[in-house]
Amino acid sequence: MSAIYISQPGSQLHIRNHQLEISHRGQLQQSIPLDDIDRIVLFGLCHLSRPTVRWVLGEQIPVLFIGEGGRDLGCLEPQNHPKYFKTQLQRVLDCEFTRTIAQSLVRVKLHHQTTLLQQLHRECPTSDLRQTIGLLSLLADDLPAVRSLEDLRDSDATATTLYHATLVRTLARNLARNLACTLTDTQPLECCESHASRAIQWMLNLGYALLHQQIATLARNLGLDTEIAHLYLPSEHHQALACDLMSEFRPLLVDKLAISLARDNAIFPKDLTFKDVVSEDIAQHQTRTNPSRRTSVGCKAIETFASHWEMQLQTLIVHPQAGTVSFDRSLELQVEEYLACILGDTESYQPLLPQFPQNHR
Repeated sequence: MSAIYISQPGSQLHIRNHQLEISHRGQLQQSIPLDDIDRIVLFGLCHLSRPTVRWVLGEQIPVLFIGEGGRDLGCLEPQNHPKYFKTQLQRVLDCEFTRTIAQSLVRVKLHHQTTLLQQLHRECPTSDLRQTIGLLSLLADDLPAVRSLEDLRDSDATATTLYHATLVRTLARNLARNLACTLTDTQPLECCESHASRAIQWMLNLGYALLHQQIATLARNLGLDTEIAHLYLPSEHHQALACDLMSEFRPLLVDKLAISLARDNAIFPKDLTFKDVVSEDIAQHQTRTNPSRRTSVGCKAIETFASHWEMQLQTLIVHPQAGTVSFDRSLELQVEEYLACILGDTESYQPLLPQFPQNHR
């Protein structure tokens, strides 16, 4: 069983002879046995035939739609009736229980964010990294004194904003050095870091979307309602429980992958381009000095990221309770840990603080 990534916009998906056929402009591109598919990721506008829609809904195969910039546009999934809805509702209405879980999620997220920035600082020290590490450490030190859920959410939002901006700036500066070497004479050097920032942001957005879908699917399969959570609130394109449970994995899985791809120049710059776009209805009011920007992502970039993402999921870690397992398995274990906590089988939720084998990069 595996994920299928359809990187070509305009692709058509049909089911014939127990195979999922993927075509583009009338030409068959790929044929995959249905038994080999556990989720589908579509980039851009693609067409699913009615039999395909019936199949993915009937087999509960999640279909994720990814738009420009790597952003999550939503997921096609069957309606379900969560087994533990009433239990979750009772738990989330317990203010102390909710505050305790939210605090543990913010604490471990801060830990992973700080650790990752410290690793970057050791490789290439900067005042920007040093300052953000100091601010995150202060937020972590103050966390035990934060009593209300609203203040916990404020602390989480502050930390995420500081961390994310610093991470993107740091990776963009490093990537821009490589990007500058490939610019043509018509492209000014000052656009290097802007292009690199958009490239980094695309990777992060896409990684977060894939992680969100995977955890949401695991939670639904265990009978959990993905709209009932403790730290995050539901939104149009995000399921709150998935956001809660992916908090501890964002730095470990997605951010580390972005660092690795940027360091190795595995995707950029040849596979991503950035175009100025001025729509006709606003062209008369907008100058070319301030156009909107669009990230144009080639199939090769998407396929490269997807391949590295799947490999990242198979990276081995030392889980505190389960021993040596893959990241993929650790996602399942943490959702199971959360369910055990909700059911009262454990006293508290234990976020993931993994160790890595000696040969881990």
